[in-house]
Amino acid sequence: MYDFQKKMSAVTTPTAPPEEVYVEQPDSTVNFERAVIFKKCDNLQYLEFWLTKEMGLPIKMRMMGSFFDKDLFEKAFPDQQMGKSAVMVEFETEEGMEFIRGHIGTMRGVVAVSEINQRED
Repeated sequence: MYDFQKKMSAVTTPTAPPEEVYVEQPDSTVNFERAVIFKKCDNLQYLEFWLTKEMGLPIKMRMMGSFFDKDLFEKAFPDQQMGKSAVMVEFETEEGMEFIRGHIGTMRGVVAVSEINQRED
């Protein structure tokens, strides 16, 4: 077991269902230049912990579920259906977005919204 796994195994996360922890925000409040979509996220609390506490990045996180979200998801992941655990993370700083851009290549199921727009051009 790696050191970070040992450290994380001692962390307890809230057990509230994701619907109670994360309230969906209106789509108009999202800065899409700093947003990424996680195709599947089974542990929202850990993702938030990793980005905010361990990496020190200010974020806004929300579950995806609106019609607009479904359209955006289909553009990000063609020929795949959006499940109940799709998440959009908006980084509040450019530093945070640069961090995730540097790691997207090693993560499966993560797409920057700005890349979706570039694909369409």
